[in-house]
Amino acid sequence: MGVPKGTPVPIVKKLEEAFKKAMEDQAFLQTMAKMDVLPIYQSGDDVAKYLTSAYARYGKMIDDLNIPKEEEKK
Repeated sequence: MGVPKGTPVPIVKKLEEAFKKAMEDQAFLQTMAKMDVLPIYQSGDDVAKYLTSAYARYGKMIDDLNIPKEEEKK
């Protein structure tokens, strides 16, 4: 889940707390398991760190594989 950029911090924190609480709920976890979904909780800061890292890793992989940028395709 995500929120728009500029969402007030108190609202972000309240949503993070609600999602963390849901991730600890056994009924929710059982439902996710029945759907073959492995839920993983990450705070907004955790997600931002992951996406920054992933962006760098994928960018390097794209460069290493010489994949052309969209505007360079003919």
